[in-house]
Amino acid sequence: MANVAIIGTEKSGRTSLAANLGKKGTSSDITMYNNDKEGRNMVFVDAHSYPKTLKSLITALNISDIAVLCIPPQGLDAHTGECIIALDLLGFKHGIIALTRSDSTHMHAIDELKAKLKVITSGTVLQDWECISLNTNKSAKNPFEGVDELKARINEVAEKIEAENAELNSLPARIFIDHAFNVTGKGCVVLGVVKQGISKDKDKTKIFPLDRDIEIRSIQSLSLIHI
Repeated sequence: MANVAIIGTEKSGRTSLAANLGKKGTSSDITMYNNDKEGRNMVFVDAHSYPKTLKSLITALNISDIAVLCIPPQGLDAHTGECIIALDLLGFKHGIIALTRSDSTHMHAIDELKAKLKVITSGTVLQDWECISLNTNKSAKNPFEGVDELKARINEVAEKIEAENAELNSLPARIFIDHAFNVTGKGCVVLGVVKQGISKDKDKTKIFPLDRDIEIRSIQSLSLIHI
């Protein structure tokens, strides 16, 4: 299983891309799109509240293994720069740069944008990230052209990450919680991601910073846990 953060400016096509990559699930200041049709379970996390709130961006990155930075033909702006800085500060090893809405520009403009990105990302964790041109326009002549190439690349990276994470399965379970809410007849439901170890129904664990002992009553889906 791999979580993929889909980030970028408000008009970068990130939400259209996320919706194409998976089925919409839970939503707060981030929206999760689930996909189990690519040979593995993947969750695509759209930081849809960014740039209105920085929390959306940081939350999406903190619970993800891979990042897809979406950049539209208009090129770089302050928010794209903020995304690059966040990725670099968090030491994000695995990622891809998606040059979105490529159907609305010319090839030479895309090449110029790639050249600018090479200079700007030099010395950061993004300097060796692959750039993939695609479009996220449903009305385009070739809608979502390039998305299959992106999916294939994400699967390659996810396979590598799963091999790396296999070593963490023997460690005590650690779950990062995004938010929690009560459901009548179910109790408290938390939305989060397992960062290490393995969690199962009826496991007893501790929640921080409350320092309270809890029991996992059930794991409903890829991201919902009843306690």
